Amino acid sequence: MESLPTFLAPSNLVLLAGGIQAAAMLFRNQIMLRCILILGTGLYIGYYLTIVAPPLYEAAFISAAIGLSTFYGLIRLLLDRSQILLKADMIPIYQAMGAIEPGQFRRLMRLGQCHRLTTETVLTQEGIIPDKLYFVTSGALVAEKGESIFILHGPMFIGEIAYITGTPASATIRASAGAELVEWKSDALQREARRKPALGLALEARLARDLAAKLVIAVSPDAVLAGQAEYQHKLCPFGGAKLEIYSGPP
Repeated sequence: MESLPTFLAPSNLVLLAGGIQAAAMLFRNQIMLRCILILGTGLYIGYYLTIVAPPLYEAAFISAAIGLSTFYGLIRLLLDRSQILLKADMIPIYQAMGAIEPGQFRRLMRLGQCHRLTTETVLTQEGIIPDKLYFVTSGALVAEKGESIFILHGPMFIGEIAYITGTPASATIRASAGAELVEWKSDALQREARRKPALGLALEARLARDLAAKLVIAVSPDAVLAGQAEYQHKLCPFGGAKLEIYSGPP
């Protein structure tokens, strides 16, 4: 029988295992880090089973438990980044929302309710703090602030400023019949965000992106109207409608 290479001799396995696990800490990529840690753990197990007779079963068992927990974390990480567990009817909403990992999206959707409106519905009322956060995936929205009125189309969040700051809505927004949306109770969503900080950070980052897009319209309405045909279509999809943009986002 051919002997093992010298570097795989039991006396060297512990050095190799330690070096590999130390090198794993140099990686910021969590998937790579965990894969290398699992490799190092396997070498530690080999060392414990071959260095002496009888083998060090207790130490090998502990290393195996650590390796399994690392492997479990790796599987969860991969699933969080994969769309494989998304239900078919959730995929269009996920694609419309974008900029959020599938795992965080699944947690978010477990707290929300999906609706297709049969009548025109008021989502926010100017001067009143809304108790819900909405994500409109499709359909027309009419925003009113004072005497100014403009029309928007999803996908977009509604009520995000109140959700983040707790301040009253700066405009009244009505969703037309046939609009499709997801709604969350703000207090329940905030409790879950505090309980799971990663979810809270992911949601706030997505809301900030949505808010930034609205600020572009509020700060530079002339540029939007004159130079961004695609955005103009989203803002004013009805051919004869008059578009007026006020000085702050809804």
